[in-house]
Amino acid sequence: MIKKSILAIVSFLTGVLVAHFVEGFFRKQIQNIFEWSTFNVISLYGGDYYPNLNIYYLITFGITFAIFAISNFKNKSSQIFKNLIISILIFLISFVVLTSIDANVKIIEPSSYENEVVKWRRSSIVYYTPLIVFIFLASIPSLIKLIKKR
Repeated sequence: MIKKSILAIVSFLTGVLVAHFVEGFFRKQIQNIFEWSTFNVISLYGGDYYPNLNIYYLITFGITFAIFAISNFKNKSSQIFKNLIISILIFLISFVVLTSIDANVKIIEPSSYENEVVKWRRSSIVYYTPLIVFIFLASIPSLIKLIKKR
């Protein structure tokens, strides 16, 4: 029990630390997907500076790491690797598909954007809410395993 508690705390803190370092990368990838999925109908401009990280984003990342670590506590390394690959694939697929849908819905809403480039400020894109959803979706297999173990 103590080992699991320590593992959960260390995993949570690791998740928060990883979230802090990869946040800029994810933000840039969301911007790229916005432009790529709309065939450059959306053109982003302006500064890309966010001084404050969203606390819910950090907590969700930390909780996901802790859930993954606890659900794989006594698994063999090959099973842990398989579970990790499944979680990463769910994250990546949901990241690309849902971000593309979001970008295309935003240019469909005002239907007057036919044959013209829409200029958006980088700060007008909502970054953290979709990232929280993607991270949560990636943790679902580990949550199911954790619930089944109880």
